Amino acid sequence: MFSPSSEHPTAFSQELAALRAGSTEAVGQSASEREAVREEAADLEHALAQLPEHYQQVLRLRYHEQQTFPDIGTTLNCSTEAARKLWARAVDQLQKKLSCPYEPR
Repeated sequence: MFSPSSEHPTAFSQELAALRAGSTEAVGQSASEREAVREEAADLEHALAQLPEHYQQVLRLRYHEQQTFPDIGTTLNCSTEAARKLWARAVDQLQKKLSCPYEPR
């Protein structure tokens, strides 16, 4: 399971990219492990797609573009603290969606 952290946006971004690419470096080389990685990536993509656009945007800015909270605030035309709170709510919603595997797709 993912654990996005404000202190390590690059590590999360790299893990997400590896999952999207179907990388097996961190989890082994067996067919079942590769399938598990693909399933986890699909679950993550599905959960991200279910989030409101502003949550998707703040997560994209933080993890994909690796922006700081002051930069995110500037991009979104809000304060640094508002950007941090929006990010925290987005992460919370993403984690809830990922922890509820029986939600209909």
